Amino acid sequence: MGADTAAEVRRARRELCNVSGAKALTLELPLSHAGTPHVCRAVEEDGFFFSGVGPAFATEGDALLLQFLGEEIDPCRVQVEHPFGQDLVAYVVRERDRVTQLSPLRLEG
Repeated sequence: MGADTAAEVRRARRELCNVSGAKALTLELPLSHAGTPHVCRAVEEDGFFFSGVGPAFATEGDALLLQFLGEEIDPCRVQVEHPFGQDLVAYVVRERDRVTQLSPLRLEG
């Protein structure tokens, strides 16, 4: 992960959404990399938000999972039975809303 990672993610997001028509993206950032907090903050400004942790998703171990949505999804339609799962969905929704405040252009692609 280099100094230009956030810029490359932003470029790829624009290309995938604007050119290819992608409506949702998932970004996996390795938690073992020192640059992950910086990249996370930078891509949040571009509309990515926390969506989970992927255990052993990265070559070096766990990964932070972020999502970008190009259109609104009604979180009330997400059905989760277990109370802890419901808490996680609520947390993800709060993160999505927080990032929307950082990135008012998020839904424009």
